[in-house]
Amino acid sequence: MGSTATVYKYKKRQVGGTFAIKRINNGKTGWHTQMWAEAEKEISALMCLNHPNIVKLVEVVDRRKNLTKGENTLSLIFNYVPGKNLEQHLQRQRDKKKTVYKELFLNWALQLANAVNYLHNEHSIIHSDI
Repeated sequence: MGSTATVYKYKKRQVGGTFAIKRINNGKTGWHTQMWAEAEKEISALMCLNHPNIVKLVEVVDRRKNLTKGENTLSLIFNYVPGKNLEQHLQRQRDKKKTVYKELFLNWALQLANAVNYLHNEHSIIHSDI
């Protein structure tokens, strides 16, 4: 699902929050019924997750049946996580010609391990990107 979507940063004034919207557009991707079924299964799993090291999916906006308005999209609305991603942090360390401190690296690894453990043991989910 990740390679066929576009992600936008969205500030919702009514709630005073910032969110990340992952929009999947069937018109551009040519997804067939089986692919949408897999996406819906993944979304159902994501809606159940509640862990400090996993970004929370807060809402799903399904406009796949709104073809009369020219829309055929599925939007996943996640809590927005500010800051840099892991790759950016590592690149910054390389640019400064610094090594990643063992304690910092172990902290990141522990956070990842906790999230994967939660997925495996609490929800029987195996993350295919790891």
